[in-house]
Amino acid sequence: MLGVRKMSLELLEGVVAFPLGERRCWKSHRGYTLVQVEEYDAIDCESCGFIHVVPIPSAEELADYYRTKFYEDSKPDYFVKAERDRNWLNIDYDMKLVMLDEALEASLEHAESPRRILDIGSGPGHFLVRAKRQGWAALGLEASPAAVEFARSLGADVHEGYFDGTGMDDLGKFEAIHMQHVLEHAPDPVQLLSGLRELLRPGGAVCVEVPNDFSVVQEVLHCRMGFPAWWVAPPEHLNYFSKASLGELLTRSGFSAVHWTSQFPVDLALVSGLDYVRDPSVGSEVHEWRMRLETRLAEARPELLRDLYTKLLEVGIGRQLIVVASARP
Repeated sequence: MLGVRKMSLELLEGVVAFPLGERRCWKSHRGYTLVQVEEYDAIDCESCGFIHVVPIPSAEELADYYRTKFYEDSKPDYFVKAERDRNWLNIDYDMKLVMLDEALEASLEHAESPRRILDIGSGPGHFLVRAKRQGWAALGLEASPAAVEFARSLGADVHEGYFDGTGMDDLGKFEAIHMQHVLEHAPDPVQLLSGLRELLRPGGAVCVEVPNDFSVVQEVLHCRMGFPAWWVAPPEHLNYFSKASLGELLTRSGFSAVHWTSQFPVDLALVSGLDYVRDPSVGSEVHEWRMRLETRLAEARPELLRDLYTKLLEVGIGRQLIVVASARP
């Protein structure tokens, strides 16, 4: 029991840390290596203020990958799983739409009716369908033709294209932008966030979701329990954020964070001995358990999950980082 108690204190207090490797320089990026994966080094970049891999693929290489290979090679069953989990996914979507509503009510004096929202990297389109049902005028932007076709089959309005922070002026202006699991893939997150401001009406807001990586839980798993750094996955995941580094990046890009929350701390299952990294079948069981838990709590008290995960994030626990931020004048 003493060993378990000691581990719990380390988790909450964040006393463990990733050891620093060799100092790496690549173009304008400088920092110490935290993890090496094949030809990539994940560095704590002094220039950028967040962890990312080097070398960084070009925007052209990534655009081609997401147009032709991402769903086909990396996530061949993603559409089926998302369709199966749609009701559970709507719990998260509703929470984000409420947070965006709260931010816009505080920053916009007048807004079009219905409010326009852009979902960048809209995938199979379930967020768009939910936003439309909740009264938004929802438009998706998606690089994968397969995902665009699937989303349109659900009745979603989707524009095919890859957004790197430039272009897309023909889409018009939006009160809100939703961007789930996009920023960690971007070759230039600063350019991407700056481009979002150009698409927003004055006083508009963004909702950004990224993995909570190099977290205190992952420190325990990797440095004390011998797990590989499975979350470092280039060339798909290029950037790795904490609440602090994502908040600083948003500030530098002209945004002010309004709401923070997280998601289910699934990596605590690994600490407890449920090893879904090495056994995907265990991951399916943990996922089913999570969906039952969240669905039942949301049915009883919809605000409870948001409050719970917001509190967990205060000590660095939660598998995702979710932030709603308003564009500063």
